[in-house]
Amino acid sequence: MAKQAPRRLVDLGRLAVLVAIVFLIRDAHEEFLTKQPTQLQSLGLDQAKPFFEEARFTKDLENGVLKIFDADKKLLGYLVQTSPASDASIGFSGSTNVMLVFDHEHKLFDLEILSSGDTKEHLDAVLADSSFLKDFKGHTEEELGEGIEIEGVSGATLTSMAIVEGIARRCSNLQLSDHSSRITSTKISKDKIARQQRSFRFPNSITLAEAQTRWSSCQSLLPSKTNPHLLDALDANGSLLGHLARTAPAADDVIGYQGPTDSLLAFDRNKTLTTLSIRSSFDNQPYVGYLPQEYSFIASFEGRSLDQLADMNLTAEGVEGVSGATMTSMAVAEGIVNTAQAFRSSDHNVTDQSTIDEGNVTGQLMADDGNVSKRDSKTETNLVFRLRDIGSLIVIIFAFLLAFSRLRKSKRSRRVLQVALILYLGFVNGDILSQALLVGWAQSGAPWHLAPSLVLLGLAALIVPITTRKQFYCHNLCPHGAAQELLQKTIGRKVSLPAKVTRLLEIIPILLLALVVVTAIGHFSFSLVNLEPFDAYLFRIAGWITLTIAVVGLVASAFVPMAYCRFGCPTGAMLNLLIPGASQGGLNKRDYSALLLLGLALTCRWGL
Repeated sequence: MAKQAPRRLVDLGRLAVLVAIVFLIRDAHEEFLTKQPTQLQSLGLDQAKPFFEEARFTKDLENGVLKIFDADKKLLGYLVQTSPASDASIGFSGSTNVMLVFDHEHKLFDLEILSSGDTKEHLDAVLADSSFLKDFKGHTEEELGEGIEIEGVSGATLTSMAIVEGIARRCSNLQLSDHSSRITSTKISKDKIARQQRSFRFPNSITLAEAQTRWSSCQSLLPSKTNPHLLDALDANGSLLGHLARTAPAADDVIGYQGPTDSLLAFDRNKTLTTLSIRSSFDNQPYVGYLPQEYSFIASFEGRSLDQLADMNLTAEGVEGVSGATMTSMAVAEGIVNTAQAFRSSDHNVTDQSTIDEGNVTGQLMADDGNVSKRDSKTETNLVFRLRDIGSLIVIIFAFLLAFSRLRKSKRSRRVLQVALILYLGFVNGDILSQALLVGWAQSGAPWHLAPSLVLLGLAALIVPITTRKQFYCHNLCPHGAAQELLQKTIGRKVSLPAKVTRLLEIIPILLLALVVVTAIGHFSFSLVNLEPFDAYLFRIAGWITLTIAVVGLVASAFVPMAYCRFGCPTGAMLNLLIPGASQGGLNKRDYSALLLLGLALTCRWGL
């Protein structure tokens, strides 16, 4: 017993090392996020001179505006930066702070990007498109605040539209003069409210053609007289056919797998939802394409009024995500509920009012736009298992029984489990642990409310090795491991590699794990999905790199048992670090690997 004590301390130390690495990844991510709202920079004469050659004096206004004067103290223009108002406008991976240069007539004549939390590739695409930045010029701060029609940059749509949105947020209440010439209390028409609700990620309004796909006799669309958020669909005689609405901008910040989605909502004359469809999406297109094919998902919302949609608790009502597109479909569902809540919240402020305070309306609507992801706290915190999760849970329990009961001697049970892993957990649900997934959890937390079965799978993979000294996930729950084992058993040919070659190949998973640590802490744009083959089980959306790794790994495993697991899997290498060592004291290869990874993590976090 005494001899085991040192080994147990070493095992606990290795676990502490791994926990420390997770902490460093999360800490680096939090710092990355906190940099977004601290992009505000100091503006002065040095920043003004490139745009105003005669600039000699400046004056700071309380609202963050810098007035520029010449030697005779004649007003030349103004400098304004969009941060912190634009910090909530997240593009592909962060917000962008833009300096706006106005002339003395309050017209924008130039702009410059001061800093950005977005990826370099996306920002470079925006800067390379001269027409995008040029389209802002010549507009007053009021026009910019109401939103102007600008096309997004191809290949960097989210980044460019976030810049448009950020400029609109900053200019919505911008006052360039010491004494505002803008009226702060005025009569606002419903079309003014509509302009304040413009989506910059989805700028295209609902068209007549869209209405005609629902009502073929529709001849015109007009703002509803009873609800400022709805459009009335009218026939040639002016008779009401129904109403249309869209989820943008209320759902602009609800992210699925890769981005937000704008949905079209069609209501009957009594404002009961009859159909919904996808208008546009920044999410992965194959995932989005699955939604119309799943009627049960759409049926969850049809037949409900706006108030009933606003009161929906998605988890309590058992709304099922679409198989193969869970994140995307649940984000669409959350966006519908958030939209209904935004409509109801705004209605309380604007219905039956002929005189509205402009600042209050703008502030309310911008607040609604910036906090939609927080509206339905029940949706985010309640946990309800869906059918897919129950299926995954059954597979996990079966795998546990097979690993720790007499069933482990049954070859037939083993084959049944392997087929279930490949077909159900892999191809149907896509519930496979990967470095891309685990890094995301380390950075932002596990999405237990959206994918509880996947989180349980992760817990089983992490906890069981620590408590049983067995590699549970890789041997009993990984679809790719099951595929390799079945393939090897079927072909039955084994190739023996020289011991020296084997030792060299065994280093590869640790090197890949080191790359993961560097990428996660450094927030580099490299996609961790491309390190592993697991997205290949969602073959309709898998990239060619992932598919290639999957095919090559399986071919190799047909001749070298579990070749990918042994020589190419960083997730397996990470899970192996959790397994306690033998009873003897001293350090082993896994201990040294963990220490090297910690040293690398510390270097990346504070040494570079």
